[in-house]
Amino acid sequence: QIVDLVRAGDFCGFSDTEEHSCYCEALEPVMLVAHERAAMMASPALQRQLFMQMDRRVNALYQHAVALGRQTASERVASLIMKMFFERCPKSCPDVDFNRKAATIRMPMTRGEIADYLGLTLETVCRTLTELDRTGLIKVGQTRGEIQISNVCRLCLAAKTDICAR
Repeated sequence: QIVDLVRAGDFCGFSDTEEHSCYCEALEPVMLVAHERAAMMASPALQRQLFMQMDRRVNALYQHAVALGRQTASERVASLIMKMFFERCPKSCPDVDFNRKAATIRMPMTRGEIADYLGLTLETVCRTLTELDRTGLIKVGQTRGEIQISNVCRLCLAAKTDICAR
């Protein structure tokens, strides 16, 4: 089960004991920095950064739990694509043609990993991506993981999530 997705600059791997209930796996090349608990407790700057991230992550995990409980498969997949879009293009993205509102993103996850993260089967993810492609919301690219969003606003509406309320 994929529990969370983290991005550059995020903290991960928290545990209140020496044992961890899960592990981190990088989907792309990363540079990892390990902080000792004592060093974090002694640094107001690290504590502030940690608090801000924890606040954001708790909200993201809440939204993910709601998505798993309330969204259809199509809405879950559309939401994940929009989440990846907004993480890559937080304010404005030079890759977006706002006259057509189109964009191309690269999904770092395999379809199986997407299924695990969204609580779906691999078959459902494949069928849903095909359906989103068929309806013209996305175009699954020839390059592995590439997704062309035909209209960012239309896909956001199809996601039925508040991630798009920016």
